[in-house]
Amino acid sequence: MLRKVIGFIDVLAVLTVIASPVIPMRFILIIGALLVFKGGFFALQGDAISFLDVICGFLILFLAFDVFSTIIMIIVVLFLLQKIFFTMT
Repeated sequence: MLRKVIGFIDVLAVLTVIASPVIPMRFILIIGALLVFKGGFFALQGDAISFLDVICGFLILFLAFDVFSTIIMIIVVLFLLQKIFFTMT
C-alpha cells in the first residue's frame, strides 16, 4: 500500500513537469517539496537511489521559478517514469 502512495507522488511529479506551463506555481512547489522530503526520508535510511529523488525535487522547485533546462526536465521525467514502472509492478 505504501509503495502505491509513493508511486502516486512520482506520478504527480511527472504530470506536474509535463503540464508546468498551465499549473499554478504553488502546486509545482508543493510537488517539488514532496519529492524532496520523500527522497530525503528514504536516502537517510540508506537508499542511494532516493538521493536522485531529492535532486529531481530540487529541479522541479527550480521549474516553478522558470529556471530549468528542457533536456534536464526530460531526464527527470524519464527517471521518474522508470521509478513509477518499477514501483507499480
